[in-house]
Amino acid sequence: MNVKELVLKDEVVEAVKDGLFHIYPITHIDEGIELLMGTPAGKKNKAGNFPANSVHGKVMKKLKAFDQRAQGKE
Repeated sequence: MNVKELVLKDEVVEAVKDGLFHIYPITHIDEGIELLMGTPAGKKNKAGNFPANSVHGKVMKKLKAFDQRAQGKE
């Protein structure tokens, strides 16, 4: 993580101190997805599927629907 290397304008630092702005350090994109979406990103199971209620699960469901439609298999 590169939190120590952050160079922020003074007004940003003040906004953080005042609770008007937040900085969330993450180590993996899935952490950011969960912060922004408020939903678990989801991890693949042994079969290679994501939980249906996860962000990745919903994305995969939508992509599969697009694929079926593109193949004329609605």
